[in-house]
This record gives sequence, C-alpha cells and structure tokens, in this order.
Amino acid sequence: MTADGSDPKADGRVLGALKAWLPVVTVAAGGVWAVFVYFDGREPPAKAPAATAPATASPVTAIPANPDVDKRKFAIFTEASQVASTLANTPVGTPAWATAEARFWQLYWGEMSIYEKGAVEDRMVKFGNALKAHKAAPSDDTAGDLQLASLRLGRALRDELSP
Repeated sequence: MTADGSDPKADGRVLGALKAWLPVVTVAAGGVWAVFVYFDGREPPAKAPAATAPATASPVTAIPANPDVDKRKFAIFTEASQVASTLANTPVGTPAWATAEARFWQLYWGEMSIYEKGAVEDRMVKFGNALKAHKAAPSDDTAGDLQLASLRLGRALRDELSP
C-alpha cells in the first residue's frame, strides 16, 4: 500500500484493463454510430401505391418520380397541358384565348417537336384539328370536342412522363 491508502497493483490492473478494452469499445461505439448515421441519412422507403388515387392528384403538375426525366421536357409538357386546358375552357375571341392559341401553335411547331413521340404527337395533332374546327365554327359540340381532346392530350403527356 502507498501512503494515500491505494494499492499500486490494483491501479495497474485497472489501467491495463482500460488499455486493453478502450480500442474495442471505441470500435464498437464507432460502428454503432456509423450504422445510426447511415440509416438516419437514407430516404424512407417508398410507400406502396394506394388502391385509388385522390381525385385532386394531378400527375402532370407534380415533379416526375423518375429522376431521368428531363426537367425541360416536363416543363414543356406541363405548359402544353395548361395551354390546351385554357383553350378548351375559354371563349373564342377573348384575349386569353388569343394568347393561349398563339402559344399552342408555338409549342406545336417548336418545342413539343423536340420531345413528343407516339401518343403525344398523335394527341397534339388531334387537339390542333379540334382547335381549328372550334375556332372556325364555335358551338357546344366543338367546345366539347376540344375539351375531350385536351383531356386526352393531358393523359398522353402524363403517360409519357411516367417511368
């Protein structure tokens, strides 16, 4: 025993045990910390799709789930859908109609031709034909045809953007 009442052999054993176990405890604590950080930083798993989507869901205005979808294509498709909807629900001859019609034909002959294919191309042509018919002789029938063409165009745009 020493003058202060402690046993040097006991102090040596505690120090030896601490030296032996400190690296093991450090590695274990580091491993637990790494696992915690890994799982905390991960995105939560995607939920299974609901059996029925809510009526207010609008896939055309949502950011695409597929990260490979070109953002410019998404923006052009969204604008085409919005312009078609405006034309289908605005009286012929109003300033809003004229602006939307001009933008539709710009998209039709320009930017849409870069991205459209298959069903979207077909639906753009059909909407353009319905637009011409409604402009030439506005009626409830041609307005209904234009609205249906707008709806079908929007669905084709949505389908092409879907993964």
